[in-house]
Amino acid sequence: MNTLDENWNLFCSKLEQAKPTSNGIIARCPAHDDVKPSLTASCNSEKILAKCQTGCSFESIVTAVGMNQSQFFAPSNHSKTTKMKEVCRYRYENKDGKHTVDIVRFEPKDFRPQRPDGKWTLEGVVRVPYRLPQILAGIKDSKDILILEGEKDCDNAAKIGLTATTFPGGTGKWLDEYLKFFQEAKVICIPDNDPPGQKGMHLIASKIVKVAKSVRWLELPDIPEKGDLSDWLSIEGNNLDKFKTLATETAVPWISDIVDQEQASSDNFNKRHELKSFNAKLLDELNQKYAIAPVGNKTLILEESEEEIRFLTPSDFRLALQNRFATDCSGKFPKQIQASTWWLTHPERREYKSVDFLPIPETPYGVFNMWKGFTVKPIGGLENIPLFHELLDEVICSGNELWAIYLWGWLAHMVQFTEEKPGVAVVMRSDAQGVGKSRFAEYVGSLLGRHFTAVTHGHHIHGNFNSHLKDTLLLFGDEAVWGGDKSAESIIKQLITELSIMIEMKGKDAFEVKSFHRVMLATNSEWAAPVSLTDRRYFVLDVSESRRNDYDFFKKLKDEQTNGGSEALLQALMDYDLSDFEVRIIPNTPARLDQKLLSMDMFQKWWFDVLCDEDFTIGEKVLDLENYNRIVISNLKTSFEEYAKEHNPKHRLWTVQNFCGQFRKLVSNVEVKRSGSVPREYQFPSINECKLYFADKYSLDSDVFEIN
Repeated sequence: MNTLDENWNLFCSKLEQAKPTSNGIIARCPAHDDVKPSLTASCNSEKILAKCQTGCSFESIVTAVGMNQSQFFAPSNHSKTTKMKEVCRYRYENKDGKHTVDIVRFEPKDFRPQRPDGKWTLEGVVRVPYRLPQILAGIKDSKDILILEGEKDCDNAAKIGLTATTFPGGTGKWLDEYLKFFQEAKVICIPDNDPPGQKGMHLIASKIVKVAKSVRWLELPDIPEKGDLSDWLSIEGNNLDKFKTLATETAVPWISDIVDQEQASSDNFNKRHELKSFNAKLLDELNQKYAIAPVGNKTLILEESEEEIRFLTPSDFRLALQNRFATDCSGKFPKQIQASTWWLTHPERREYKSVDFLPIPETPYGVFNMWKGFTVKPIGGLENIPLFHELLDEVICSGNELWAIYLWGWLAHMVQFTEEKPGVAVVMRSDAQGVGKSRFAEYVGSLLGRHFTAVTHGHHIHGNFNSHLKDTLLLFGDEAVWGGDKSAESIIKQLITELSIMIEMKGKDAFEVKSFHRVMLATNSEWAAPVSLTDRRYFVLDVSESRRNDYDFFKKLKDEQTNGGSEALLQALMDYDLSDFEVRIIPNTPARLDQKLLSMDMFQKWWFDVLCDEDFTIGEKVLDLENYNRIVISNLKTSFEEYAKEHNPKHRLWTVQNFCGQFRKLVSNVEVKRSGSVPREYQFPSINECKLYFADKYSLDSDVFEIN
């Protein structure tokens, strides 16, 4: 056991700027960043007295010098002596590798310096950082240099391939003469998990940042109170790769002027005020762009921009903000933290209870509304858009006044009643390219910005992933749909009429939003849309070729649009009188009739051809135009089967029940007749009456058939 005198000498060796006084010494207090010596100490036969004039506790002074309180008191006569045992020895070397001093650890825990000549003192020793040759080599190789609080941690770091250093007496014994060794170093400061460790490392970071190439601050997760790097490395799974990942994702740059403990208190106050102001601006900026909301069964981060709404996972969000930082002012010393972590835990972050697309003036509370309104202000009117007026009336509607009135009303309905789904799609058909279909859609779409979506492939409409439809009001399919595409038919019908839509994104849960989609299709195909005989979803137009490849006209049209035309069109549509307009009453057009005929199923096509052919024979009988017909049912069925097989070699034979059921749907007043052993016959009206019934049933023009 050391005597009290030995402990007094040990205590004095650990102090800086120690000078004798009449009854002891005065020195810089090791428990705080003492500029002017404020510690007085003395020793008598019973104890060592130590007092900091600025108020540091006796316990903090003892802890700061790495001693035990028992060493400051003379042992009782009856106490057992305890022999100190050397546990390990840490060798310090100068830049040339020459031995300068050993720091020896004893048990019970104590540290003492020993010079190469064997004397237990630091007197005359040139102080250097621990493992100096290694850190100088690491700086030269652009490696990260870790600053830790103990030699054991540095050795453990070296074992996994890291370069680390500390200082004699720990971080609290920083000397400015160490600065010259860290020129152009890339430093990571890693404090122990306790207030003294944080305090000492703060001081070092604020000093070393003046000469280092970069200084980052890293606090180790999952370690106990007073824990250090050695504790972190003892956790299962923690290794070099995990440390590198932790440093990349968590270490934050040190702000050079955050912690200068010699600043006046007023400067510190001003600095904190500036940092809080910076944080407030950062919060406002992030809240403008990001929000938290449930999407499906997960909570995601919404990223809002002029062009689109994106849904980010937390890892995507952290990556996006990896180079942005906030300042945590909650502790004694402000420190930088990742802006993503700061915002995610901030009580004033922007957040919502649900996400939807609602093109209405007032959004319900708690809903993130993807509708952002029109992108232009209504200014001007119809007189300001003569070229668009001509394009709609003379080209798209081929000069037909009735069709033009409906199309103007359809567009005005989209503007005036955004929250009411029309249930009708506009289809523009032309055998030629360059007639103006796409330019028409683009002109209208300029009112909507990101709420206008143009696609050129069918899978963008009916494919598995449809996130681009989540906030679309007007969908334009340019050569994206063919009338015979059965895979697309039901999806397009849902877009036209259903009041909601499931949005599916890659790697994220599907979620439902309201659907207010208006659909506009353009095609050069004869069969443009799947318009069934009973369908009321499609307004089909054959586009005029009067402006085909008229580059001068379309150039002037573009100039009109970009120089006030979009604004004037919006005003014209807002002013359009819809009092007598019903969007679901669609004018019949020859193009729409063509689509109906092309979209008929096989049975309808067979019967339609029967009605159109005055010489059509079934079972060697020509059907009667003016009188009732009686035809053997099996002959009718055979006629249909032969027709179907001719048009589709893969056709499978129908049952009699199936055939009879379909026949009764297309023909009125069908009766079953049977005379003796003659097979059953169908009696049905004359062919002329059948024509009228078919045309009326499916809202076809009366002149679709020739009535004799």
